[in-house]
Amino acid sequence: MILYIYYILAKKLNEGVLLGLSELTLNNILTIIAMFLPPLVALQVSRMLQESKEKRQRKIEVFRTLMKTRASTLSPEHVEALNMIDVEFYGNEKRNRAVVEAWKSSLDRLNHLLSANMEAWEEKCELLEKVAISLN
Repeated sequence: MILYIYYILAKKLNEGVLLGLSELTLNNILTIIAMFLPPLVALQVSRMLQESKEKRQRKIEVFRTLMKTRASTLSPEHVEALNMIDVEFYGNEKRNRAVVEAWKSSLDRLNHLLSANMEAWEEKCELLEKVAISLN
């Protein structure tokens, strides 16, 4: 089909029909559009597929890093992967929202534990201060 369109265009160009604007008919315009549109659509689809593949690869990399460093939760790699969850799983897809919600829930729990640890540390410091005062 495309070869046929190229054949017709080449034939009309040789005849000089496409050189004058007055000679452009609806059929000729549609033929030109049919010649240029499919490659542009194919290029756009190819680009969208490539972006989708790269996005999935970044999500897989976050998951791999989290799995690889799950025993050392304070390692820079682990923390960086956790911080990338909001970026890589952003969007309206149900699966992405579930990941972000689970991460936020986990982060809230972690923040609560840290604040409880800080309170315990402050109480321990107060105890040590009172012991030091009692000892002069």
